[in-house]
Amino acid sequence: MDDELIVAAKGWKQRVSSSEAPRLLSEESGRLCLLSGDLSLEHDFGAVGPVDCPIAYDASRRLAFRYVCAAGFQRGDFSQLRAFSIDRGESFSVKDLPLNQWALWFLEWIGASDSEPGQLLGLLATDRPDEEQIVIEHRLFTCRPGDELLRLRPLCRDAYKPLAFNQKRRELIFAGADGIYLLGLRGERKLSLPEDTAASGQGAAFAPDGSGRVVVGGDGLHLWDLEQNTCARLTRNGRY
Repeated sequence: MDDELIVAAKGWKQRVSSSEAPRLLSEESGRLCLLSGDLSLEHDFGAVGPVDCPIAYDASRRLAFRYVCAAGFQRGDFSQLRAFSIDRGESFSVKDLPLNQWALWFLEWIGASDSEPGQLLGLLATDRPDEEQIVIEHRLFTCRPGDELLRLRPLCRDAYKPLAFNQKRRELIFAGADGIYLLGLRGERKLSLPEDTAASGQGAAFAPDGSGRVVVGGDGLHLWDLEQNTCARLTRNGRY
């Protein structure tokens, strides 16, 4: 991308990027970068490693969070949750993890409330080898910056990959080998997508108003009514 941001949609027009537009955190070639409003590079935070983990953001402190680890055999191994300051252009470790643990696919910042400080919510994978095979255990975790230990919650059987999270409802959508599930924050299964639904579960989104509706993607887009546990196909195409 050079000096223009191009958006293709009905009724939209091409505009020259402006330096007054909001800045953007972006990953490119395994590096976390801060782009200015005109999409020029403002700061390079460095390599974040090969593990697929989204960026969480604390708007009040202007801190981004991501899981980072070593890439390749040229560097010393490390595994940690790391914070990136938008204002200072600096980063620091929030939590060092054992080398057999990593955070992947899901990371959210939950802002502070009257009774609770802000914290990270994510998915922790742990490599647990035994004599015959390697077992990867997935658990939900919360991490309060400054706390020594993670708070861990087991996940119900077959809840494998997170697709969506709704803080207002305190619920998540997970996909597994046997289906798509609605989970609570304790990792418990609350509901399963009807078996006759064709959705393969490659993406999902909760209704932003907090109502009991979820769009599930994969083999088209499907509207899941959580109150009635019914699902209707919206489109034949769509994954995320």
